[in-house]
Amino acid sequence: MSIGLVAIIQIAAAVWVITNIVKRQDKTSEQRLIWILAAVVAGIITAIVYYVLEHSKQNTNH
Repeated sequence: MSIGLVAIIQIAAAVWVITNIVKRQDKTSEQRLIWILAAVVAGIITAIVYYVLEHSKQNTNH
């Protein structure tokens, strides 16, 4: 896998987490900030953790 492709995946993962967390009304500003910082620092890892911990939980509540 080329470095450029990895960078695109990292950016896409960070954007996905950031857009999802900004839309959520059930999180405090501090919780949102932590998720956003984590997404910027570790995009794909944060996306996986976010999906497992938060996004799946959000979908089961609706």
